[in-house]
Amino acid sequence: MAEPAAVEGLGFYADLSRVHHVAPLAGQAMGQGFQELFTSQMAAVIPDSRFAYKRFLGKRRLKFRWELAHVPTGRQKATTFIWGGNCILRSTRHPREAWEFLKFLSGPEGAAINRKAGNGLPAFRPAAEEEIRRPSIAGVPAGDARFLEAVAYGRTAPNPPQFAEYSQLLTDLQDSFLADDPIDEACRRFARETDRLLASEVF
Repeated sequence: MAEPAAVEGLGFYADLSRVHHVAPLAGQAMGQGFQELFTSQMAAVIPDSRFAYKRFLGKRRLKFRWELAHVPTGRQKATTFIWGGNCILRSTRHPREAWEFLKFLSGPEGAAINRKAGNGLPAFRPAAEEEIRRPSIAGVPAGDARFLEAVAYGRTAPNPPQFAEYSQLLTDLQDSFLADDPIDEACRRFARETDRLLASEVF
């Protein structure tokens, strides 16, 4: 995070608010999340997942036309790959049954249930492609396929064992942007604290 490329990228992110005024500062957002800013038409573009359909296409569907686009590209095309998983408790008294249920959830039948629930695209690719061809949710945008296309350049976010502490460091980093701290200093501080945290091996 302290390397020049990271500082440059995060500087661009911060300057969207600080310099170019195309993203809200903390005071301008007035405590609203990015979905609220979008639905109230205070923000023209937001990053979100397909899970937003539950809100945007639900009972209180949006009253204005909207569409999907791939994320803007800098030096390298990338987006956050958001995923969910089903797990088996290590101490379960029914491992065989749990495994059979897990296979069911991960297969075509489970994917069909997932599609109807609107919980993002299923991990079972044929089911995901079928969902794009024939959406199980009414009113999806014409660009719905872009969610599936984005898998090709999606990147998973770091998920260290000390995730709670790491998340707090990320929050502190973002707060430093909003407080107008120098980007290079904020990045060095984040890298130093993260290295210290990871070296502690505290779970």
